[in-house]
Amino acid sequence: EDGNHERLDTVVAEATRILENRLRSLAGAPPECVGVDLVQHAFGTETPPLVVSDIGAEQKAAHLLYRGVFGFIRNQMHHRLVGTLTPDRALQILGMIDYLLHLAEGASKKGT
Repeated sequence: EDGNHERLDTVVAEATRILENRLRSLAGAPPECVGVDLVQHAFGTETPPLVVSDIGAEQKAAHLLYRGVFGFIRNQMHHRLVGTLTPDRALQILGMIDYLLHLAEGASKKGT
């Protein structure tokens, strides 16, 4: 509201921390399992703890979607200041993270 958009990256970084924490909990991963390793653990193994689709290609695509968010969006926001993030773009990213939270929370719990 005050026109200060320089720290919108902080909001996105916090949202990715929430996503990471929720995935770790849902997948039963250890605390040291983070980032793309956590995504691999949760969605990418032969018998993943979180199954969002019984169709193999869709499960793999979901794994890659989460991996992309962690590897591209999360890492940018966690490792450097991104002062060029616009409010509209931040809302789009937050919407994507919300969708990923929804998918994970609705996943079948298999392999655990």
